[in-house]
Amino acid sequence: MHKLHRRRICPGIHLAEKEIFLAVVQILWAFHIEALFGEQNVQETRKRALSDHSILRHEIRMVPRIENLGVMNDH
Repeated sequence: MHKLHRRRICPGIHLAEKEIFLAVVQILWAFHIEALFGEQNVQETRKRALSDHSILRHEIRMVPRIENLGVMNDH
């Protein structure tokens, strides 16, 4: 007799993925994201990312696209 082995996953995973997507979209809508390093560093970072497939950390600045964005979100 064969036992069926079913992989257990979260039943709400689709909802969680949609919530994450919406959060990222709202951040991209609300902010202009700027890198805080020059073009030379960008080229070096690309080479390193392609060679060792590591996660790269970057310093960024998030500039609101709309003035008084915090006031809009409070209402």
